Amino acid sequence: MAIIKHPEIILLNDTLFSTEFNDVYHSAWGGAEQAYTVFIQGNHLQQRFTQVNHQFCLVETGFGIGINFLATAQVWLEHNRHPNTWLHYVACEKYPITPTQLQDILPRYHFPTSLVNQLIKEWPTLTPGYHEILFPQERICLTLIIDDIDAAVKSLTMTIDALYLDGFSPKKNPDMWRAEIFSSLAQHCHVDTTLATWCVAGEVRNNLMRAGFNVSREKGFAQKKHRLVGQFNRIPVDKQTLRQNRFFPHVRTYLSGQQTKRVAVIGSGIAGSLMTYQLCQRGMQVSLFEKDEAIANQASGNPAAIVRPVISKDDNVLSRVTRRGFYLTKQLITEIEGASPAPIAYYPGVVHLAKNQEEALAQREALHQLGLPRDYAYFIEGKELLSRFHVNQPLGGLFFPQAGYVNPKLLCERAIALCTSSVSLHLNTAVTHLQKQPGHWLLFNPKKECLGEFDAVVLAIGAESLEQTSALGLTTNRGQLSLFCHENIDSTLPVMCQDGYLISLPGQQLLSGATYEHELDKTPWLSSHLQNTQRIASILGDSPQSVTSLLDRVAFRCVSRDRLPVTGELEPRLYCILGNASRGVVWSALNARIIRSLMTGEPMPIEKQLLDRLSPKRFLMGRL
Repeated sequence: MAIIKHPEIILLNDTLFSTEFNDVYHSAWGGAEQAYTVFIQGNHLQQRFTQVNHQFCLVETGFGIGINFLATAQVWLEHNRHPNTWLHYVACEKYPITPTQLQDILPRYHFPTSLVNQLIKEWPTLTPGYHEILFPQERICLTLIIDDIDAAVKSLTMTIDALYLDGFSPKKNPDMWRAEIFSSLAQHCHVDTTLATWCVAGEVRNNLMRAGFNVSREKGFAQKKHRLVGQFNRIPVDKQTLRQNRFFPHVRTYLSGQQTKRVAVIGSGIAGSLMTYQLCQRGMQVSLFEKDEAIANQASGNPAAIVRPVISKDDNVLSRVTRRGFYLTKQLITEIEGASPAPIAYYPGVVHLAKNQEEALAQREALHQLGLPRDYAYFIEGKELLSRFHVNQPLGGLFFPQAGYVNPKLLCERAIALCTSSVSLHLNTAVTHLQKQPGHWLLFNPKKECLGEFDAVVLAIGAESLEQTSALGLTTNRGQLSLFCHENIDSTLPVMCQDGYLISLPGQQLLSGATYEHELDKTPWLSSHLQNTQRIASILGDSPQSVTSLLDRVAFRCVSRDRLPVTGELEPRLYCILGNASRGVVWSALNARIIRSLMTGEPMPIEKQLLDRLSPKRFLMGRL
């Protein structure tokens, strides 16, 4: 993973200028005007936006300072009035602009204040990979991919309706205009895909034509003689062919016109509840089946669950998936919390304490290697832990200042409550058998009574075996947590992790957990309770006599063979969110978004390479 660099931008002759590429960001005649003429008119977006009744996906090869995005968003608001349509704007950027630069630069342009303020407010912590900025009222989703252009376009998993080819001059930034870039983009195009760019260089035109685009020159903007427009015209020659392409299994349903309207979600824990919420947001009718007498009765019924990322020196799959999940989960919690009367999440930070000198050194090296921003993670010294939080841990550890914890049961309840008439809740209803029919699925209970017919089914359960999940190799592990009263606990204490965790809860309560046992006994064990009690002494230095036991709770984790979630399509229109182990909360929003994209054809929220690593197909290859 390359360390992220930010652009150095200066004002030269009243035009923004990049010192990195020795080139201007836009014409001296106006950035917004150039965006309208070259990109919006070049792709006929005013007319096309009026006709969109589902979604429109636009990809830009260089986000820059955001002018093209804001201009496009403004045109979308002016020309699309369909209430359930979304604009998906996906932009690649190797040198992302900082929040301070955004605040300084964007007021120069006369875009709607609400759009500009929302963009600045939601601008993400700049870490590698995918970031989403939602404009829910405007029905716009901006996905910013922070990566090298070659890696970014190879990570895409979507169909593209329009392309903005924007970047500095081919002489100054040749990587943006290579034939390989256009070939990668062409894999996602259909015969209605258009492109536009200010660049008319002969090599660029030839590379585009070799990739399958018909291109032509049109009158340029301001003093530039020409600009370039184009349309895709190569295999796959139509959407039917594209639908069969093995690279695009997630758009089969969307492009076939066979829309998913009725969905069964089995399991009402954090995975099932947030899945239900995400589907209802897209106008689907969801039947939520729960075998217990209340929702979130298993592990999602714990008093608190940690929301934190993971760091590794090589930025491995676990780190990348957890980082993406961390951002999406926090975003979704904020969205649900905003419609609620009281908070359901708290972010005092999370400290992953080093156990020994070797681990402390490894943590420092990982931070140095990755170059992550300090507001995402930094190494907190033992002296700072002692002075700020009165925790005597001389070795220090990794500190995630934006992390914290959520009440998972409240999150589930409020997510379902927001679904209103779009969800039908079926408690005390076990689903033990699924039967595939042409175009739909039938669900049956233990008495072999049919529970209904559905366009699609999502399995968000534990390791209990259905015929369709039996080959996944899922296992169950036991975890016991203990809740204590601690009258002297600091309410601002970060979550402390080291072979388990301590969470300071409101009301002078302290949660310690969770043990890890390969057993299925739901009865609390004294040995597990003592282990949780000892954690208070080892992390905080407090004696067991300083706390009063309030509660012990046992729950079970569903674990996959490689400790990653099992998220994706098991069979046509049968989806799963399984194997979340101890990270169900931090992965929950990501998992739900992946499944929703599979159903709707929306752009995926993560890279194709990560999507493949989470797919259940990784455990089923021998059966395919």
